[in-house]
Amino acid sequence: KVKGLATREYIDPEQGTLDYVLMFIPNESLYGFIHESDPTLLDTAMRERVVCCSPATLFAVLVVIRQAVDNFALQKASEDIISMFGRFYDEWAKFEDSMEKVGKRIASAQNAYEEMAGPRKRQLEKPLQRIENLRNQRELPIAELPGSPVALEAPGDPGLVGVNGDDDQ
Repeated sequence: KVKGLATREYIDPEQGTLDYVLMFIPNESLYGFIHESDPTLLDTAMRERVVCCSPATLFAVLVVIRQAVDNFALQKASEDIISMFGRFYDEWAKFEDSMEKVGKRIASAQNAYEEMAGPRKRQLEKPLQRIENLRNQRELPIAELPGSPVALEAPGDPGLVGVNGDDDQ
């Protein structure tokens, strides 16, 4: 029976089968008798890649197979996760480069703003303050800009009225 199982196409890893075939011996007494009467039979079967199982050992063999399948699936999932970490690492490097560029641009804009708000503003305020002091000394009114609307209240209407007296509404 061992030789018959070994020569059949049950064992064909290229077709997706396992490397071994299980031969179920349905009786513990019969399994014990085979083991006692020919101890080399089990070794011969293993060389032919046939695993002899009794009702008691079948459960243990199936548990080992199940654990092997679970371990294979876990290994595959681990490899997928590690591959995704590689992808994440590449994307993280691109993100860091972009952040660095944006940071440099923000720093450059901040420096330009500080230059404008600091020394440039103070330099412009000096002559402006002199002009304002001169206007105040001479008690001159603030001039209106030509073409700008003047806010006037129309009689009986608190809304804004344009330069020509037309309602802006």
